[in-house]
Amino acid sequence: YSGNLQFRVDSESAQFASKVINIPITNDTRVEKDELFTVEIRNPAGGATLGTIARAVVTIAEDDSAIEFGTSSYVVDESAGYVTITILRKGNVSGVATVDLNLSSGTATAGQDFVALSSPTITFAAGESIKTVQIQIIDDVFREPDELFYLSLTNAKNASLGSSLNGNVKIRAND
Repeated sequence: YSGNLQFRVDSESAQFASKVINIPITNDTRVEKDELFTVEIRNPAGGATLGTIARAVVTIAEDDSAIEFGTSSYVVDESAGYVTITILRKGNVSGVATVDLNLSSGTATAGQDFVALSSPTITFAAGESIKTVQIQIIDDVFREPDELFYLSLTNAKNASLGSSLNGNVKIRAND
């Protein structure tokens, strides 16, 4: 973008003139790093000269946040006691955000092979970018093959849902 600024100075009082430049910023919902652009004043005319600061760098601070799984597939031994699930918050982490972690039975059944969460809502405090959730694995005595249950992230508040929203946990049998 480029344009011309015109200043009008009162020559009798020798007042310095100033000008405000409004540059529209388009908000998006992509989680990305802060973005930068430069504003530069050059080619003065009409007897004007440039001061010592003729260039400024403007930073557009990231204001978007997304929540997703750190890893989408987990493998745990039936005798391990629990599996630790990692959930990441990317982008702007300045405020509180929440997301629901849902567990659903596959060949592994809630209450028989793993313990369902008492509350699915995971809360990220301001400044927090990583949450770990432990899901209890039940070590039964039944002879059975490896089993799976499924994970999903839904219902994000004060953040968007990222790209890795579904996962699974494989429980390796030990019987």
